[in-house]
Amino acid sequence: MIFDFNNPDLLSSNDVIRQLEPTAIPRVSAIAKMALCERAAYNISFFGMESNDYSASGEIGNSVHRITIKSVLEIISLSKTGKPIHKESGIGIFEDNARADIDTNWKRFLLAKVDKPFDLLMDDLYTRADRLVDKLIVDEEENKQSVFRPKFTIRNIHLSLEGRLDLIRIKIPNLSSSYIGFENLQNLDSTEIQVTQIKTGRYKRPSAVWNLQADAETLLLMKTFNLQSPPEYIWQFSDKDSCRKKFNFAKVHQYIDRYIQLWRSEAASKDTKKNMEIVLWHSQML
Repeated sequence: MIFDFNNPDLLSSNDVIRQLEPTAIPRVSAIAKMALCERAAYNISFFGMESNDYSASGEIGNSVHRITIKSVLEIISLSKTGKPIHKESGIGIFEDNARADIDTNWKRFLLAKVDKPFDLLMDDLYTRADRLVDKLIVDEEENKQSVFRPKFTIRNIHLSLEGRLDLIRIKIPNLSSSYIGFENLQNLDSTEIQVTQIKTGRYKRPSAVWNLQADAETLLLMKTFNLQSPPEYIWQFSDKDSCRKKFNFAKVHQYIDRYIQLWRSEAASKDTKKNMEIVLWHSQML
């Protein structure tokens, strides 16, 4: 893709989005990092790119995400077939999925020098599973009238961002099929939507980056579903949930436009622009 970011006719993010290919749209995490790093263009991860830098904490965190999502969806799926949720069997599903994940991704744990991944995973998952299974039992009937979508990617023509939600729940009354058509998603109310982002370990206060990321993801979702107010947004830690209560959408727009300005800045060094062009080129090859 050849795109001239110095075109004087491009004034804002709304102008850029109409000409960018999806692979060139920055992820929400990229914009969130800008809040703390003015020269974030030097950092490849700024663009949401994956690296080959395996770390123990990173691999454990990724695994916790996969296991939690798979286990929650499996328990809900069994419940929808008429099998009631039991505490012991629910926790057992988390354990089984942890072992399966280790069997599948053993090489990643090996590269990260994680000797006993099961013990490290279950340090988080026993606490998380104990809490989540109780919650799934309480919400069992409500969940039967809801659809769940993991790793839900959202883009919108009015906002030059890409967001990815760990898990989204949409309550649809009188749900009779697992297939959801467009007509089912029209005129949704914000109270019918719940966003969950999984965080490894015990509760810690959300950072400025997390807050900005939550605001950007929520804004994307509101525009996508034409919501009049923000849906429930949850950070799920192993020991408790934390909700984003006050959103600052003006700051999201501010950093999107700053991202665009960074591209167009004549003061930006040639190396910076060259690095950014290389990263975008690679992103299109993936």
